[in-house]
Amino acid sequence: MNEAEKKPLRQPTKNTLQYTGIAMQMLVPIVLGFLGGTKLDTYCRNKTPLFTLFLGLLGVAVGIYLAIKDFIKK
Repeated sequence: MNEAEKKPLRQPTKNTLQYTGIAMQMLVPIVLGFLGGTKLDTYCRNKTPLFTLFLGLLGVAVGIYLAIKDFIKK
């Protein structure tokens, strides 16, 4: 097999890596918000998951903010 017949290995494109990074920036605050809220609700022995709801929604807002900030920058 000569050099012309060899196919180059596929490498992820720059856009794929950028969007994966944005997805992780959104996922981390959401997961941390829900996990932290669950721990606080357990610690405070709340019957209703107030901290989970509040911190989870705060994590969603932070994730969306980070994503929009990256989209505008790029």
